[in-house]
Amino acid sequence: MSVANLPAIERVWLSAYHPGVPADVEAEIDRYPSLREVFLEHVEKYRQRVAYVSIGTEMGYDEWERQVFAFAGWLQSRG
Repeated sequence: MSVANLPAIERVWLSAYHPGVPADVEAEIDRYPSLREVFLEHVEKYRQRVAYVSIGTEMGYDEWERQVFAFAGWLQSRG
């Protein structure tokens, strides 16, 4: 069973979503040919915003992009 098919009572995390955030993203999946395209579009759109907060530390989309490409380069170097 996919998450999209779970009854609302079992999808307790939905109450934490900000207004306007869709409960299901199935319709959005086909818009992008790859995860890379999703990432690049959102970095461009939200570059000046905070991408996420973890243990009280914020990271902006610009820094996240830098780290993602550094990690991707490292992975490529490993073959």
